[in-house]
Amino acid sequence: METFTQHFVIEGRYYGSCLRRRLPNEGNLVNPTSYTYVCPECGDVWAKAFMEGRRYCIINKRCRLHPHEGYDSIYDIAGSLLFPHIAAYEKAYNEGLPVEVMRWEVERHLDWWEKQQ
Repeated sequence: METFTQHFVIEGRYYGSCLRRRLPNEGNLVNPTSYTYVCPECGDVWAKAFMEGRRYCIINKRCRLHPHEGYDSIYDIAGSLLFPHIAAYEKAYNEGLPVEVMRWEVERHLDWWEKQQ
């Protein structure tokens, strides 16, 4: 089965790569997607999860410097690359993240948790 190498850059730093495969989506096999994370508050591209030659899907998600004011949800943490959805391709994306990206995620979630206390 064909594989794709997905690279992760967060706040200008390279966080590693992982292999992706084609996954079922509504009865079809689909290629994995490259993602660009754009903060709606400051407009910065704060992260990319990309593959050579793959088109980008733009994710409108706040960077860690611009958390939500008055809106707190474990499913939408500023600076997190995780997708809270349940589709197979999003689950595979979350579960296949490199170790360094997972460390980033743990830090973001701990930051969020501390603000809730």
